[in-house]
Amino acid sequence: MTITEKILADHAASGTVAPGEFILAHVDLALGNDITAPIAIEQFESAGAQKVFDPGKVCLVADHFVPNKDIKSAEQARRLREFARKHGVAHFYDAGSTVWTVAAIGDITGDDKKDIIAGTHDGRVHAVRSDSASLAWPAAASVGNIVTEVHVIEDQTEDGVGDVTVAGTIANYLLLNGATGAYIWSRPSGHMAFATSRVPDLSGNGLEDVIGGSGCGWDHHHR
Repeated sequence: MTITEKILADHAASGTVAPGEFILAHVDLALGNDITAPIAIEQFESAGAQKVFDPGKVCLVADHFVPNKDIKSAEQARRLREFARKHGVAHFYDAGSTVWTVAAIGDITGDDKKDIIAGTHDGRVHAVRSDSASLAWPAAASVGNIVTEVHVIEDQTEDGVGDVTVAGTIANYLLLNGATGAYIWSRPSGHMAFATSRVPDLSGNGLEDVIGGSGCGWDHHHR
C-alpha cells in the first residue's frame, strides 16, 4: 500500500484498503470554513444529527467572508457561530485576521498529540495545542508577509520536538523552532513563495529537508 492507503487503512481499522473502495474512517480533525461549513451544517441538520462526533476534533474558521461585505456573507458567518456555540466546538475561530493556511500535522509540544499551526494574512504564525486550544508559543511568530503554507517537519534543533517550515509572499521560506516559534533560518525564493513541504533527506545530513515552489514556477531545495 502507499502511505496514503496505509493512513486510511489505519483510520478505518480495516487493515487494508484498495483504490475505488468506499471506507468509513475516523478523522483526526474535521475542518470547515464559512464557505464549506454552512453547506455541511445544512446536510448535518437535514439528516437529523443531534451532536458532532467529537467537539474537540472539529475546527470551524470564519476566513472568507469576514469582515462581512453584505447580509448574505454575514449569514454564513452567523451559521458557523451558532453551530459552534450549540455543539461546544473547541476550535472555533471567528472574525479577525484571516487564517490563510492551517496544518494539524505534528507534535511541537512533546506531549505526543498533534498540534495546530495557523498562518495568517497579516504575516503571523500561531501554534495552538489541539487538546486545549491554548497557545503553544509565548507569542505568534511574525514573518512579515502573507503566510501561504506551513508544515511541521522532524526535529532540526535536537530539542525533542518538530520544527515548522513556512512559505510567505515576500518571497521567502523560513524554518521556525517548533518549541518557541523563534527563527532558525530564512531563505529567498526569488518570487512569492506559495508552497513548501517536507521531503526525505536529500542533503545527506540525516534530517528531512524542505522543498518549496514560487509564483514563477521555480522549485527550491533547502537543508
